[in-house]
Amino acid sequence: ALVGMLSRPDTLARNFSHYTILAWATQVCGPLLAGYAIDSVGHVNACLAILPLVVLSLVMLFVWGGSPPPGGQRGGPLFRARDVFGNRIILRVLALSCAVQLAMELFPFFLPLIGHALALSATTIGWLMATAAASAMVLCLALPPLVERYGEEPLLVWSFALSALAFALMPAFGTPLLLGMVCVLFGIGMGAGQPLSSMLMFKRSPAGQAGAAMGLRVMSNSAIRVFGPPLLGLCAATFGLASAPLVTAAVLAGSAWLLARR
Repeated sequence: ALVGMLSRPDTLARNFSHYTILAWATQVCGPLLAGYAIDSVGHVNACLAILPLVVLSLVMLFVWGGSPPPGGQRGGPLFRARDVFGNRIILRVLALSCAVQLAMELFPFFLPLIGHALALSATTIGWLMATAAASAMVLCLALPPLVERYGEEPLLVWSFALSALAFALMPAFGTPLLLGMVCVLFGIGMGAGQPLSSMLMFKRSPAGQAGAAMGLRVMSNSAIRVFGPPLLGLCAATFGLASAPLVTAAVLAGSAWLLARR
């Protein structure tokens, strides 16, 4: 919400793109660090080795936490959560955001499981996950001119379609090289999905209520984090590991079809 409020209409796509690049950069470094730590010192000590990063974030918060502009001005009427259910535009963007979040949560959940089933090392799995994030960073660099030329929703159709293809191919590929190609495909798809869904929510929210609307987006995404992995994990345990990525691919393909049809 803060990125959107500090942006002008002509810089909105660029700023959301840059913000997302930083988020993807952490997803390049994190899996690599975790993979090497697990293979070097084991799972328990790897958790302890990563603990200083949490402390570093707290230090950064205390040092720079006061730098964003303060609030205090009411930009619009009181926003009530129940008003959302009467706003079809926000409901639609929330649904799209949930589909993006489902892909974002389940890819790093199932890729290590598939890698483990293929007897890949933690370092190799970390490299695969970093490859997906690096591909997303490259796409984010090209996103502002693409948004200016094609618009958010047509690009989001392609984002869903490419991510669906990545999930559909994930269980079929059994070598690190082929899985790396799947990661590139997913990174290109979701590299656009995250910033595009954020931009849509910010632009479609009622005047002066962008922060509240973005908060609802975070709440709905958190619900996906709560229910998505257990439900798809149950699906994988019941019908086999390949079933859960295929179900996710079907959800994303359906989202792409509905959005393109509109």
